[in-house]
Amino acid sequence: MQAETKVSKEEAKRFLSKINPFVQKLPEIADKVSKLEDDKEFQKLLGRLGTIGGLFSIGLYLFDKTLDHFEDTEKTYYSLINRTAISVAKNIIQEADKITIDSQENEEILEQMMKIYSFKETDKEQYEKWNGLVPYEHPLIQDFKEKIIQIIKEGNSKFLDFDFATEFDIKFNNEIKPKPKFLEYQKQKSLDDLSEARRAYFKWIIDDLDKPNPVDEKRATEYYVKSRAFELKTKDELNQRGYWNITDVEAEEICKNKSQWEINDFLKSNEKIKLVAAPFGTGKTSFAKYATRDIITKNLLGQSKEEGTWIPIYIPLNQNIHSIYREGVDIVQDLNEIIKPDKENVLLICDGIDEYPDPNDIVSLKDRLLKIGRELDPGTSISQLKIIFTTRLEAGLPDKLGIRKFIRLLPFTSDQVTEFFANYGHTDLTFEDIRKYGLQEKKSYSYSEELLKPLFCWMFAISFRDLQITKDVDVGIARFILYSTFIHSILEGRYKGALIEVVKEKWILRKIAALKSIYQELYEEDLQKLLLTFIEKKEEKKRGGSN
Repeated sequence: MQAETKVSKEEAKRFLSKINPFVQKLPEIADKVSKLEDDKEFQKLLGRLGTIGGLFSIGLYLFDKTLDHFEDTEKTYYSLINRTAISVAKNIIQEADKITIDSQENEEILEQMMKIYSFKETDKEQYEKWNGLVPYEHPLIQDFKEKIIQIIKEGNSKFLDFDFATEFDIKFNNEIKPKPKFLEYQKQKSLDDLSEARRAYFKWIIDDLDKPNPVDEKRATEYYVKSRAFELKTKDELNQRGYWNITDVEAEEICKNKSQWEINDFLKSNEKIKLVAAPFGTGKTSFAKYATRDIITKNLLGQSKEEGTWIPIYIPLNQNIHSIYREGVDIVQDLNEIIKPDKENVLLICDGIDEYPDPNDIVSLKDRLLKIGRELDPGTSISQLKIIFTTRLEAGLPDKLGIRKFIRLLPFTSDQVTEFFANYGHTDLTFEDIRKYGLQEKKSYSYSEELLKPLFCWMFAISFRDLQITKDVDVGIARFILYSTFIHSILEGRYKGALIEVVKEKWILRKIAALKSIYQELYEEDLQKLLLTFIEKKEEKKRGGSN
């Protein structure tokens, strides 16, 4: 290791003056670079510029600084490219500190790398030959690689016993691909190549399909844990047993030796319709929204080669087949005016067929969606069309739709519960923390069915810091405390800054709970009358107090 000699502020300033011309039209970078003249660590690293190891150290430090808090996606990507190139070269050349290099040559290499920020404008012809998606093919990175090889040749031939260029390209590709900043740029680059209307639609899916919940201001996709999914027959004719409406416990037992189902299996198959079913609270809507967003993201990142490129369209069926993207239109208009498929594959992800406004018309709905290509304008066409319906386990639904096999979503495993909490931000919370509260109705039962449902986990994640439950409390009371704490959180999220509305709604909920305990069966019409009676009596009491 070469000894480090701290250089003066003046020397640092001189070094930076050679770099500044390449970033002076970029205020964000220029400001970061100018501040380095007072940076003690930077001054110390400049003292190592006599070796190739010194070049790597100062380069990594320089581009780390430009990467920090940089808002422009494209410019951030360029910093990442330069940083990755230096990092990979450093990892390949293990004894870089033993290879000497002229300080001026060191500076020239870094100056050349700084040109990457303005390269698009200053070297348009070369830039246009580079597609932006293969970063190690950037002309400046190729130039950096050739100069490093030349320095090695001149300094010590034993370092050329390997194919540096090939190893550099492979390791560069492997190191940069998982980086979030690279993926963000790649998505943006792919979006830029789309028509304006489709670009806006895809961007909306990525950014706004899953809106933050007002209760916790989080998007479900931020803490989503992929549901376990298994394909089952609706009925086993040989054993005369139906699998459609079985419990989670039974489904868990049947599926324990089965392979999990993936959407890619469906997209690669000849099937046109897939029914995804589960009881309430198992995460069907989260599954549908996540799948829509995930398919779009993979398309933009070029990761859909095996199953082909599909355009997913999310349709909440409780709104008929109206567009969720634009008000007042249906999905046929979105296809004709926004998406405009040109012999492309389309996947309709229809969420909640059990909530369709006309339950007696779901067969007509299925038939219309399968033939939706006939409603498209001339010049717009679909190559393949597939449909996923999500639903609760409504009796008779598979027979209505002519479905013989379906996908059953299962609750979380105990490990998935812990993963869910970690994704949510509660890294100190595990499945065992739920169990200790004694919230399971059948404590003697080994399978903690309710405690493993995504909805229950979300309720617990929101409420648990405020829970006042001891281990020996009755399960009914424990659940009451959890639900009341959760409802309080819901109301606070719904009426932020409006305390009086929280108080009003909590009063109404308490009256509903009281009425339900008095009247075993309570219908909406009766409930409205009884609540009005409560309110009238309350108003009379107020008037009496004011007289």
